[in-house]
Amino acid sequence: MEYAVLAWLWFFGLTRWSKETPWRMQKIAIVSGLICLIFAISDEVHQSMTLFRSGQPTDVALDVLGASIMLGYLLKKTDPTAA
Repeated sequence: MEYAVLAWLWFFGLTRWSKETPWRMQKIAIVSGLICLIFAISDEVHQSMTLFRSGQPTDVALDVLGASIMLGYLLKKTDPTAA
């Protein structure tokens, strides 16, 4: 859930700087997703260095899944060709 919100924030933050064409929106979604991926990896690395915590690759996958679902929804919602 948190990474879906993070993806939403990045997506709308980056769309403020670009024209709303489908290609641009896809590029913004990819950049937003990559930012979320990097943040998820860094979070798990940090957890692995914290006492009584462990970093798990499955947590990164779940975080990125949440971000991807949100970005897919946003792309569909902002698609001008969708009815």
